[in-house]
Amino acid sequence: SKEGYTPAKLVKKQKSGNWELETENGQSLTVSKKKLPLERLYWSHLKRVVQDLVMLDVLNRPLICYNLMERYKSNQIYTSIGSILISLNPYKWLPLYTPEVISRYQKKRDSQPPHVFGIASDAFLNLWENVEGQSIVISGESGAGKTECTKQCLAYLAEVACSAESNIEQKILSANPILEAFGNAKTVRNNNSSRFGKYVEVFFDRRRTICGARTTNYLLERSRVCFQAPEERNFHVFFQLCSSSPEERKKLFLGNGNTADFGYLREGAQKVDGIDDTREYKDMLQAFKKLSFTTEEVDDVLKTAAGVLNLGNCEFVASKQTTHPEPCSFQDEGSVAAVSSLLSLPEKALRKGLLFRTFKSRGAEDVDIPLKANEARATRDAMAKFVYGKLFDWLVLKINLQLDTEEKKGNEAFAKTSNGRRLSIGILDIFGFEIFQENSFEQLCINYANEKLQQLFNSWTFKKEQALYKEEGISYEEI
Repeated sequence: SKEGYTPAKLVKKQKSGNWELETENGQSLTVSKKKLPLERLYWSHLKRVVQDLVMLDVLNRPLICYNLMERYKSNQIYTSIGSILISLNPYKWLPLYTPEVISRYQKKRDSQPPHVFGIASDAFLNLWENVEGQSIVISGESGAGKTECTKQCLAYLAEVACSAESNIEQKILSANPILEAFGNAKTVRNNNSSRFGKYVEVFFDRRRTICGARTTNYLLERSRVCFQAPEERNFHVFFQLCSSSPEERKKLFLGNGNTADFGYLREGAQKVDGIDDTREYKDMLQAFKKLSFTTEEVDDVLKTAAGVLNLGNCEFVASKQTTHPEPCSFQDEGSVAAVSSLLSLPEKALRKGLLFRTFKSRGAEDVDIPLKANEARATRDAMAKFVYGKLFDWLVLKINLQLDTEEKKGNEAFAKTSNGRRLSIGILDIFGFEIFQENSFEQLCINYANEKLQQLFNSWTFKKEQALYKEEGISYEEI
């Protein structure tokens, strides 16, 4: 079944051990009871679709899936399971995030259906009720919509805790176009997949308004700069640069902006339905302005990204000399000159760094060892990944300097916990679990992080509940 589970009525038990079934849409099926495990249900169970799975008459996997599917069909993408929210990605825009919806969750939280705004509202209310920092952990498969949930949580907090005196909450939202341009890419399952993890802390003052924020980034997928799997793309910013104006492309040595002309872009997909690189490039530039990046800083950021892109066009030709080792040579001298100009590196030093490996020994002169063509490519790719990673780290640092106002306002302006820490709501948005045909070290790190999140979920869902049962003297079966 395409649904995974489908309800069916038993029509007849055959002597062979097979069962004749009829699904709810009238389809006849013959199944082996031994080979296909069946869960006993009553039709009354199917008629009761609930918004909190805890309220189901019977708790089993088929009924949970059926309940989620029925709600999903009617565009009810959010379902609760106690204090946990299940979100199903509709892969389309729904009118669920308007200011009117935010107002309802702000004023009448308890009477509203499950929603990501409800989670953000609970965190905000608990922050002041318990005077303790709150965390919202968002986990799920790649393409499940985690980043969108993060943005909606931030949008809710920006609306209900905005300050009349500053625009800090708008600056927090303005960081998204920049971080997505440099940290997101198309994957097989998601056209705007986060290729880094982030933990966003939103700080509040004593008036219960937002007064600062800080982002911590984890595990940027730097290998994507040099290699993308079929049907995937490099980071969005490279395609945005190629869609810029002819004047900007000339300044950045990007030719006519044809992405197929660049070694780091031609391997994967070129165009993506639903992504307008030109518009998103303009959004990114506007975000730089809102976050008070200077013109020189923006120029340097774009030049560095373009330098990485041109670095991928530095191809190498093997030396024909066999008796005396000679370095390989550049296939296109123009790419080397472009990288040198964009990254403000002396061309001589750049050429030496890509064509030679310097061997240092104590008490002796340095020895330059010529590289073979494949070794030079590996050096080039390592440099591209290093530069791009440092650029991303600098962007996060610069954004934090604009958003974290601790030093600007003084410690007395912040609301604090009993132990003196700033009151904050943290939102964790990390990669989804990934299994590919060939998994890299990055997948190991991503999946390990997801296993730790699953451990947190188990602790929250089962261990705390069992501790409560024990405290109340209720008998239960160990899980």
